[in-house]
Amino acid sequence: MLLDYLKSAALLPTDVAPAPPATGAPPASRKPEADPSPPGSVDRSEADQGEAAVTLFTSTCSRCHALPNPAQHTAQDWPVVVKRMRRNMRRFGTAVMSDEQEREIVSYLQSERRGP
Repeated sequence: MLLDYLKSAALLPTDVAPAPPATGAPPASRKPEADPSPPGSVDRSEADQGEAAVTLFTSTCSRCHALPNPAQHTAQDWPVVVKRMRRNMRRFGTAVMSDEQEREIVSYLQSERRGP
């Protein structure tokens, strides 16, 4: 059911593997590989970031309630809504998202928002 929701609301690929932890620059003995992506394709790091945002959104928000549809609020309203949820997390004694997590969730919801 959750997967169906994410497919319909988020419209992100479900076959993208999570990104490995960042380790910095490639080892000196290896040359960076050329980007085989055709022009106009989505940057792999963008896909990884999108998948990480979906995971963060899902794991954080589903602790307390059903996942909201990004279209439920306007892109302008999402920051206020997420800030209110963060206050509720404190009040209810639930693990509270960090400032960075709040920004990532808001950014994800705004990017997935359909229409005005």
